[in-house]
Amino acid sequence: MFLTNASLLSPRLDIASDLSLGSDHRLLTLSFSFAQSSASELSSDTPDTTTHPRRLWNLSRLGEPDPCQLYQDTFRSSSAPLLSQLKRL
Repeated sequence: MFLTNASLLSPRLDIASDLSLGSDHRLLTLSFSFAQSSASELSSDTPDTTTHPRRLWNLSRLGEPDPCQLYQDTFRSSSAPLLSQLKRL
């Protein structure tokens, strides 16, 4: 789940339908461009009046070694470009 009160530039959401947890849950990859002005929006004192319902997920399959390793590897490879970009800020 992705929650933010910042405007995203060129957002793209990919759903990994081939990485199933044996349920309706899927790995989601959110890609976007980040503008410096978005950082100042996040620190704004204006509260977000939009309410988001709390969602509970059954992720018990992540307790199994193979699905857990697959998701960890996918997360590492997908987040590497973002980590690199954040280190340059």
